Amino acid sequence: PIPTRIGSEGVKVELVDWLQAPATASSPRARLSTLKPAYDGTPRLFVNDLRGPLYVIASPTATAMTLYLDVKVQISAFRDSPGLGTGLTGFAFHPQFAANGRLYTSHMEAAGSGRADYGAAAAGNVVLQGVITEWTASAPGANVFTGTRRELLRIDYTGTIHGLQDLAFNPYARAGDEDYGMLYICAGDGGAVAAGRPDWTHKLSSPYGSILRLDPLGSNSPNGRYGIPAGNPYANDGRADTLGEIYAWGFRNPHRISWDSQAPHRALIGDIGENQIEEVNLMPGHLGPLDIAATERTTQALPPRMSEHHQARLPLPAQSVSPCHP
Repeated sequence: PIPTRIGSEGVKVELVDWLQAPATASSPRARLSTLKPAYDGTPRLFVNDLRGPLYVIASPTATAMTLYLDVKVQISAFRDSPGLGTGLTGFAFHPQFAANGRLYTSHMEAAGSGRADYGAAAAGNVVLQGVITEWTASAPGANVFTGTRRELLRIDYTGTIHGLQDLAFNPYARAGDEDYGMLYICAGDGGAVAAGRPDWTHKLSSPYGSILRLDPLGSNSPNGRYGIPAGNPYANDGRADTLGEIYAWGFRNPHRISWDSQAPHRALIGDIGENQIEEVNLMPGHLGPLDIAATERTTQALPPRMSEHHQARLPLPAQSVSPCHP
């Protein structure tokens, strides 16, 4: 789908050894996933191991990372196998963490561990459940977590890949901005496309293959444990067959989300492709419904249904009707 050779821009990155994570198994030694700050005014960095631990690096001069919280120890139904989409897949600190102590995690649990808020996309055996948890630290500045937890959201999955992924708050949103304190959740398609059933996903009645946006401190959701922001494109459409939590949809496996410091409401989303192609999708803010349609592009190469606001970084195949190609 990319006929011309992708050239080099001469950018070089030098990698140096810094820290080694504690071993959580013999092979591989650790399954580190994401490194990010708490944005709480401290120099601390946090990194998660898919097997359950969340580590803290106290400062840029630290010589070791130490255990902050072990989700696997806290939750007996926690599962980090089988599949590549299991374990402690994401975490995010509330922008007021220094004051309210709230942080959020996404992880996978055994099927039937709890009552799902959203069931399987189609008839089939549920093999895992994805769970969003709120943790409230009693001492936000401490480097070891003590406190309480509560469940926000639980989703059934029929596959062991492409489950819940990254969590994030827009770090550039400020108090008074409608995006301030809104939690973004990357939800994969559960392997539906890989199983030959793209019809199980890419629909507004299902959270699969979408970016969800919640107000974790609100309560107007169906389960009453979080809020649905009024600015979400389907929050007030008056339709029973659309989920108000959906902010953007049509992904295969949205894995990472981050924001542009020069355009604070513009997000970049990494969507894992199949075999050869990976995507970085641009998600402009405040532009209404956005259908990325990665499912069709990566599996069938059909003309996608996408927002005209989407912008391209590379030339598109001739059959494309609107840009959304890596």
